[in-house]
Amino acid sequence: MKKGIVLLMMIVMTTGLYGQVFNNAQVMDPGEISVSGGLALGGNSALFALGKYGFKENLDLGARLALGNDVYAGVLAEYLFHQKKYTWSVSGGAHFSSGIGLDLTLTASKPLNEKFDLYGGFDWDLFSGGRFIGSRLFVGTEIAFRDNLNLMAELNLGTGSNLAGGVMYYF
Repeated sequence: MKKGIVLLMMIVMTTGLYGQVFNNAQVMDPGEISVSGGLALGGNSALFALGKYGFKENLDLGARLALGNDVYAGVLAEYLFHQKKYTWSVSGGAHFSSGIGLDLTLTASKPLNEKFDLYGGFDWDLFSGGRFIGSRLFVGTEIAFRDNLNLMAELNLGTGSNLAGGVMYYF
């Protein structure tokens, strides 16, 4: 019941930033949930929240919300397609912020040890009417801080460049 309520809250809150944040290539196990929040400073400064739900093996669903100069909300699906030395995922979704848009993101993650992961990738955004709003390169890190609590940091370069930091909680 608790997981269902959290998932419903994430769907109601749905979001993504122009420079979407916390794009590690990890996919939740079926039935698992993560919730994160933080602050992005720079070209698209905003407070943001992200929730993900492990829908089935190698596939999770997520929702994002950002509050800055504008409200930006969206949903996404992320598919893990390769996991060996590096973890690779692709995600796609839709968002709303001064119009409806589509997102496509390719991400790679590399665990350096059991507490420290690096990740990076490329993100494309397209708004209604075929108006391309930009792309960005991102690099970030996820650091295990406590049992289910990780610290996150991400640098986004390109359209709406920013630096983001926050926490992610897994349950």
